[in-house]
Amino acid sequence: MRPITVIESPYSDGGAESNLETAIDYAAQACLHSVNSGEAPIASHLLYTQFLNDNDPVERMIGIECGMEFSRPAKNIAFYIDHGISRGMFNALLAFSSDERLSSKVVFRSLNGDIGTIHAIGTAYNTLVQIDCDYEGWVADAESLFAEFLKPVTSAD
Repeated sequence: MRPITVIESPYSDGGAESNLETAIDYAAQACLHSVNSGEAPIASHLLYTQFLNDNDPVERMIGIECGMEFSRPAKNIAFYIDHGISRGMFNALLAFSSDERLSSKVVFRSLNGDIGTIHAIGTAYNTLVQIDCDYEGWVADAESLFAEFLKPVTSAD
């Protein structure tokens, strides 16, 4: 039986069709990488955007909530980082890092074999997991930890 793996990758059209096509193509490559690694991937950001409007805040939140449900039975939550970390990915990292049951499932992957970036992001994440999420400056501290990896905000991503 293949273990379920949640795929996290940048997804945003940023108002440009080519950006969306690139994001979809990269997510598909990440899913194929996961399948070839013996896993059963789910990329909820590809699934729910087929019938929910990602630009509508209410529908976007419904899609995010539905996607998060796959994290509970998953063995891994794989963040593919070759194209940086989108705001949506960052928010997922915040959610996973503050949940003891999910924080240890997070892994970082690169299709290009960028071990240095994987290590740097993994170190930032391990630091984030240690920070008390109830303290007021938690999100600001998290943003500073991931600043060099965060993609510029171009849309609801």
